[in-house]
Amino acid sequence: MPELNGFRCWIEDAATTESFPEYMTFKEDMTHTVTTFIASHPGKQFRINCSRTMPTPRVTFKILIGDKEIKYPAKEANHLYHYQSVVGQKRTHTSYAPFVFDVNFVYLRMFL
Repeated sequence: MPELNGFRCWIEDAATTESFPEYMTFKEDMTHTVTTFIASHPGKQFRINCSRTMPTPRVTFKILIGDKEIKYPAKEANHLYHYQSVVGQKRTHTSYAPFVFDVNFVYLRMFL
C-alpha cells in the first residue's frame, strides 16, 4: 500500500507473515485516503500491519475492511520501530477474534 503522510499499511498471512498481493491500489491526497483490494483466501487468518516511516505528530487514523470499521482492534506494537500489527477484533481485555477471510475480495482503506 502506498505511503500516506508517513504511514503505510498492508495485510499479511497470520501464519506465514507473507504479504498478500494488492490490486487496484489508489491514493487520494485531497481526502487523505488510501485504498487497496486483496483477493480472499477463504478460511485463512490475516493481520493488518501499519508502520510510520518518520516521526509524526500524534494523528488518528481508521482502518476499514470492506464497509466495516475496525473500532476496537487487538494490537501488537513495537514503538521503537514505529510499527504495530492489528491481529483481530477485541472481545475482552485478554482475548480477540482473529481476522478470517470469508469473501471474494477484501478492501483495506486507511484514513488519516
